Amino acid sequence: MPFNKIAVISDRPLALGFKVLGIKDVFIVNQKTASETLINVINKHEHDLVMVEDTIKQSLSSSQLRMLETTTQPIVIFIPTQTMSNREESVRGLAKRVLGFDILEKGKWKAQ
Repeated sequence: MPFNKIAVISDRPLALGFKVLGIKDVFIVNQKTASETLINVINKHEHDLVMVEDTIKQSLSSSQLRMLETTTQPIVIFIPTQTMSNREESVRGLAKRVLGFDILEKGKWKAQ
């Protein structure tokens, strides 16, 4: 699946790193502006993939987190940072959410 338009939402150091890599839609946020920026980017439906610094999860409400877990357009992934010790979503979990089945479960590749 090609991602035609990618957005990154993070603090300044991480955002600048993605900007250097050529990502144009980079949003530098802090804990106060993070959730509002994330919801605005998702609601505009302009991006295929939104990468979000994982520390931003702390500023989201439970309903916002539920919405992010169920949305597939855009795909939202949380980028692990050095400051976060708990990696909440594995590649396996992300694939299951996006594809609808567990990619590692043998013989059970059925859409859920």
